Amino acid sequence: MRKFIFTVLFFFNLSLIVFAQHPDSGWSYSYTAETADKKYIFVMRNPNGDDYLVGDKYKQSGMYLNDGSTTPLWTLNWRNSIYLPNDGKHIIRLGRLNYSATYREEGFTFIAEGKVLNTYQTKDLITFPFLLPHHSNGYDIHYSRLAPNLPNDGVLMKVDNGAGYPLNSGATFDSEKKTMQIETFHGDKYLFDFTTGNIISSFRPSRNLAIGLFCILVIAYFF
Repeated sequence: MRKFIFTVLFFFNLSLIVFAQHPDSGWSYSYTAETADKKYIFVMRNPNGDDYLVGDKYKQSGMYLNDGSTTPLWTLNWRNSIYLPNDGKHIIRLGRLNYSATYREEGFTFIAEGKVLNTYQTKDLITFPFLLPHHSNGYDIHYSRLAPNLPNDGVLMKVDNGAGYPLNSGATFDSEKKTMQIETFHGDKYLFDFTTGNIISSFRPSRNLAIGLFCILVIAYFF
């Protein structure tokens, strides 16, 4: 019986690792992206000046009306990948997740007109972060946001050669309810209010399954 329990736990851990084999594609270059409704355009420039991917039309990183205007509605001074809702006020910054062994790296930061609302570290969202897919540049939390085979709302990250990458793939936005849903590599699902950064609801089967297996292991060991 004990051998059976340990075998189940081994394959459970193995399945979590195998399930997480698609690297989370980051993007730290300059780019532009229109909101899904085409009303706004978000610009990410390199603060150090190497901006051949964007050109000279937009002088600052931030949000602009998508009507030819070059006066920003609001600006920022960092460079990361983002998720882009429709409203022109909010964005969700995604951390680069360089491995530090503490899993306190930035996972998501909710931002309103350049101001930070709420930040989630890896440990806040992932029950067993050491089982996440790790690679030479760090590790990953959720499915690739540049994967064309994932559902997306048509928002594209654009560079100078006209290439477009699905910026919002891996996230589901509801513009009316002002929500964003993501799924982690371990099957956990979170629903956020992107105007506040608060979690509305969560479904964490990996944690629930681990707790259940641990209880079975304890019972089997003593009985």
